[in-house]
Amino acid sequence: MSRPSSSTLARPLSMAKPMLRGRSLPLNAPRRPAVNKRVCILLYVAAILAASPFAQPAAARDSITTPEIVAASSNFGCMEWRISGACFWLDCGITACSVEVSIKVSHRSPSLVVSAYDTAGESPWVETRALYAAAQLTAHKTQYAAQGVNMNREMPGGKFVNNTNPNREDTHFKSADVIGGPGNIATIASGFGLPLFCPMTDIAPLAPYFLSGIDAIAWTTGTTELIYAASWVPGLREIGDRSLTNPLGNTWGPLFPRFGFLRNPDDVKSGAVIAQRAADIVYKSGQPHIYIRVGNLPGRPDGGMRVWEPGELRENDPDNSVWQMLVPLTEDECEAFGVDDRLKANAWSDGKFDKADYTFNLWRPYSCCEDEGIFITSIDF
Repeated sequence: MSRPSSSTLARPLSMAKPMLRGRSLPLNAPRRPAVNKRVCILLYVAAILAASPFAQPAAARDSITTPEIVAASSNFGCMEWRISGACFWLDCGITACSVEVSIKVSHRSPSLVVSAYDTAGESPWVETRALYAAAQLTAHKTQYAAQGVNMNREMPGGKFVNNTNPNREDTHFKSADVIGGPGNIATIASGFGLPLFCPMTDIAPLAPYFLSGIDAIAWTTGTTELIYAASWVPGLREIGDRSLTNPLGNTWGPLFPRFGFLRNPDDVKSGAVIAQRAADIVYKSGQPHIYIRVGNLPGRPDGGMRVWEPGELRENDPDNSVWQMLVPLTEDECEAFGVDDRLKANAWSDGKFDKADYTFNLWRPYSCCEDEGIFITSIDF
């Protein structure tokens, strides 16, 4: 969360006489543009960008580049921008103080790019594959070598065939990466002189928040996850509506244990569940994994905004988070994983399988106000 700057806090309150009946500004102070005009311009730009080629789905692909992710992140269909409240500020000059009001806006932003893929070191995101693949493969082999395990053989990945137990043939293993998203709605908006978008102050672009190869033992064995009840109790944390009180409900798979193995005949849904597992880790503190918690690295500048950042990730809750597929299809819609498609003519996974590698944009909700002085409080509509 951004805080008022030190220069703001240093304003001479002791020399000021509060005048809270209305705005008190010097005669030569520049006038701010009318809020309603600013909002109209903003909505006009949003309509143009939403109809642009950036927002259109592409053909199936097995990889994606950073510019393509940035283009897909300019998707106002996933954003759901709205005026959500107001902020109140104390603005003091040499002789007087006044209470200022600024609009509070809320919208989703593409905070993280999460990939789940079969072959270790072969992320669909081209640039991060070049940056992090070698380090992941080396760390993976080193951790197992320290335990006396020979990892010269091929690392786990893909669908497993068990000749002695056919019931286990639906088991998949996928590596996973969680990387700071390169697309920033606030940066795009600033190019039009529009401040009413929230910067992702908790996200460092291209930062490796989680690389399963670095977390090799925990990700391949799941032993560190056994401390959680959800790893033992079916229905406790499912991607879908199955629960302890609804045992016959729909499920794509359990969130726990958060490791690379999952039993599900649907490879696309397996990739989605494993992506949710990896993202769940990085939004929490003190997890039994090797990772960087979101918010522990310097994020984007606040740009003169007070920002309310999203909290921990929750599954099955579109108000908390939604996903946009980038690979193998770049979609223009976002949704929470876990949709019940059992009675639908077309399954959720139809047309989305290419090479069993998947990349998603994770959109999280942010709220913000333009900084007008010393923060007093805010209200939500």
